[in-house]
Amino acid sequence: MPQQYQSENIPVDYDRLTHYQKERLSGWIDTYLKPYKTQKTQLHYPNSYELKHCFQFNGGFYVSNGAFKGAMLEKGYKVHDRTFLNWTFNVGLNAVKKNDFHR
Repeated sequence: MPQQYQSENIPVDYDRLTHYQKERLSGWIDTYLKPYKTQKTQLHYPNSYELKHCFQFNGGFYVSNGAFKGAMLEKGYKVHDRTFLNWTFNVGLNAVKKNDFHR
């Protein structure tokens, strides 16, 4: 796996964001996502790659997949399976306010 590919997918990338960027990303997560208490299967949830694009293209800014993963961990979301490249969290599709942005 190329080094750049690895570095863009590690949650520690979140620590490289500025304080302002962290606040904006955290605020977006608080506004548009709601944690579910249970997890079913990987296929029932939007993944980190999809969610980072929802953020970016709806008033956010570019964040790496890893930085988005780190933000979700920071907010207390649970990861379904860390062996996948694009993580799914305990967030259901119905929890995302679809009318406020395009996926």
